[in-house]
Amino acid sequence: MAAILTGALLVSVQDQASADETRAIVSVVGQSPSQMLYTNNCDAPEGSGRTYIHYGELPPGITLNGTTGMLEGAFTTAGTFIFDGSAGCSWNNGATVQVMQHYITFVVYETAAESTPAPTLTAEALGDRECTVRLTASIPATQDIGSLLLTISAPGEYEPEVFQLVEQPENTTFDLDVKLDADDSSFIDSDLPLLRTSNRYIQADCNQRITFTLSYRHQMSPVASASVVETGRFVNQNPDPVVVVDSWPSDLCWIGLDGWFPQSGDSGTRPTITITGEDSGNILTIYPILSGGGAFELDVPLDDMSQYFVSESGEIAQGSLAPDCGEFLSIEAIVTVDGANLVGDTQTLGMRWCDAGDFDNGDACVPAPAGSYVPGMGMTQATLCPKGTFQNLIGASACTDAPRGYYTDRVGSVEATPCPGGKVTEHTGSTSPLLCYVLKNQAFTTFKPLSKLKYRASTTVPLVTDSGFELARELSGRCATSITTMKVKVGKITRNVQALKITAGTETTTCVLRLTNEGNAFYSPYTKVHTIKVTRTGK
Repeated sequence: MAAILTGALLVSVQDQASADETRAIVSVVGQSPSQMLYTNNCDAPEGSGRTYIHYGELPPGITLNGTTGMLEGAFTTAGTFIFDGSAGCSWNNGATVQVMQHYITFVVYETAAESTPAPTLTAEALGDRECTVRLTASIPATQDIGSLLLTISAPGEYEPEVFQLVEQPENTTFDLDVKLDADDSSFIDSDLPLLRTSNRYIQADCNQRITFTLSYRHQMSPVASASVVETGRFVNQNPDPVVVVDSWPSDLCWIGLDGWFPQSGDSGTRPTITITGEDSGNILTIYPILSGGGAFELDVPLDDMSQYFVSESGEIAQGSLAPDCGEFLSIEAIVTVDGANLVGDTQTLGMRWCDAGDFDNGDACVPAPAGSYVPGMGMTQATLCPKGTFQNLIGASACTDAPRGYYTDRVGSVEATPCPGGKVTEHTGSTSPLLCYVLKNQAFTTFKPLSKLKYRASTTVPLVTDSGFELARELSGRCATSITTMKVKVGKITRNVQALKITAGTETTTCVLRLTNEGNAFYSPYTKVHTIKVTRTGK
């Protein structure tokens, strides 16, 4: 539709494809639809307002509210009515009309049915190693349009998948093949057209217990449903339990296991998972938390079983000993049925798990040579120490920074090289002899303190060197001190610095002042001792 003539105004029309163009509204006589006729976005330009419009015939008793866009009134006649027209909105400035073609089926019943008979649903794992479950279903009554739904749910934090099926004749049996391990989702192979109505995929695994639910509504009655639980690949094809090594992170002695038990076993027995160390002979036995069999998931921290979450995984048998991380492991799932043990295929972990400082050379765990390190567990090679570091030990898990006054200018160093000529470096970890330098002195270039004082006379000593470092002081003898300032000339610049005023007493004595500073990466330490004699005839 390119244009519509309304009065004397020619208005443009925007044809838009939308899933909302074809839909169904199911109701009963005397009930209001309470739905929008035009459900697309209809934002009017600022200040222009809007009016909802339609071209086409609505069912008897139903009108369109031009302000709200809602279908109002009540159905007066039972039957099926087709709205095959257009709907949209106009803005009251007359500039634009937004309209699209609609096809809506109105199904109006005289009254609602009292109840909906439940459908039938069965599931059978096909045992074809394709993780496929065949669903067989039958619907005993005519379905309301759009109400026939198949929901697929998996345990855990999965969103269910929901598929809308086309209507089926009463008491007609039909099949659906569901492949659970499809890449993105459960894949359904069917001659029936399907519409996915859910927003997420369950991404189910074969060995999970999956719940299939078929539901529908009949003549506006409450929804009736039938559910069945089934497991994919392993049911009917392999009655034994299954255990799979899901993960073994490279930086932790932590294994992830998942699998499936066909049932909970004989009375008084428990399904068990055993993890056996080939070298130590240690056996760790876990009773997964299951009711009637089903899927399990276990995270097992072999190096610290105190981190094992019993409430989420299952109880550990008394007397169990966790194997060591660095040995080969055998893992089995066992369930007792009719007095016999059903044992799944044994999973063997052939990974050698060397401690930090050692690496696996293919035959054994060996220590890292001097000049190299192995930072974590499960490593297959040592790493050379980078420049600025060294390592003179074997089997180290880290390198040592070159200390101040030393450097290493190549990788794989087993010792640090001292700076030439007594030079130093600013930091540890220096990577070149170019970073070595001579420390600067921090003297008083223009200051000469008094060595003699008369009774009650005083002298002033600066507490800041020419380099700007404040000095610590230590005074002995019977002289009094106070903090003041004084002018000191450094080169051609005179500046005020913090100073110590020393005042003699009234008796002959010797006062000793010791000034010190530790220096830093660029300046050498400073130490100066001033001895002052106090006499009647001093200077």
